[in-house]
This record gives sequence, structure tokens and C-alpha cells, in this order.
Amino acid sequence: MSEMARRSFLKAAAAFAAAGALPGCGVFRNAQGSALLASLPHRDDYLPVLHSLFETLLPFEHPRFAELTREQVETRLLEYFPLGDASEYGSLRRALVYFNDLRLVPHCAAPILDAERDFLVSRGVEQPGARVEAGVEADRRAAEAVSYSASLFTELGPDERARYLSSWAASGLIVKRRFYRSTKSLVMISAFSLEPSWRVMDYEGPLLGRDT
Repeated sequence: MSEMARRSFLKAAAAFAAAGALPGCGVFRNAQGSALLASLPHRDDYLPVLHSLFETLLPFEHPRFAELTREQVETRLLEYFPLGDASEYGSLRRALVYFNDLRLVPHCAAPILDAERDFLVSRGVEQPGARVEAGVEADRRAAEAVSYSASLFTELGPDERARYLSSWAASGLIVKRRFYRSTKSLVMISAFSLEPSWRVMDYEGPLLGRDT
């Protein structure tokens, strides 16, 4: 993974984790979200979210998919993103846990709203505050129109997981859409950088070091 892609993903993750990283700031609209991000998640909390993302984004059961295991994808991903390094990846761990809790969807943390507003201002968008409010309202209405069988992403069935993930792709907030794209890129890069996937794509590997 390129350093630029890595920084982009961490920036998107940090926007969601900022609320939990700022002590004493009552930035979440519900106490549950604030408590969720107030402490650094344990690997037992964030790794299952990654595993569910693997299952949602990669067609492991398809006969034409590469002979990859979930363990191989996880190992490669953690090579690129050593999540055990809390000083650099604590924000990513918090963001994954935040994403996992469907009960937080109708609520939006102030740092997320600030990041959204700052992005719009940097692009010269007129009335950025109104745009942010419209995005939040669109997400709230979309969340109220859908019901799920569980309150955690990790507990949903395949179809519901795909639907929930797609809701982030279609979010009214640019910050959430960027987090979706970055998360998807993270999983895809991890999977398709593994040699078994190369054969499926008729890719012979890097030219450097190849026998001629």
C-alpha cells in the first residue's frame, strides 16, 4: 500500500475517532457513543469488525475467486496497518468499533461534523453549515427507513451487512463516504496483493525480479 493511501485512510478514520480522543468533550449526541470511543478498543473488539468486512467485500465462496483464506488477508492487512500500535492506529481501532454499532447511525459526533464542514469550506462550497445539516438529516431519514435483525455489524447476515455497508457509501456526509471508500480499498489491496489472487487476474507478478 502506498504511503499516500495509508495517510488517506488514517485521516478518514481519525475524523470518526476524534470524539473519543478528546477527554472532557461531550461531543456525541448520545452517551453510548461517547462511552464507546472514550477508551482504546481491544483487539477482540475491532478484529471481528475487520473479519466481517472481509466476508462482506470478498467473495470467498465463489468458485472463481482466488484460493485465499481470511487468515491470509488479515495477516497481509496487519502488515500494512499494524493495529497493535496504539499511538498511530488507535484512531482506526476506534473508527471500526464506531462503525460496528448500528445504534449510532442516527447520531453524529461533533468532530465528524467539523471535519465535514472544514472539507466543504476548503472546496469553496457555499453555505457549508446548511450542507452539513442536510447530510445529517438525509442519513437520519435513511436509517429510520431501514430495519436490521441485530444492532452490530458483526451480528448481521451477509445481505444485511452489505446493505449497511452500502449505506455508508451513499451517506449524505462526505467524511463517511470517504471512510467507506478507504475501508474498501484497504481490504481489496490486502487481498489482491497476495499471490493466489494474481493467477485469477492473469497477473504474473512484479517485473522486477521476474525471470526473463
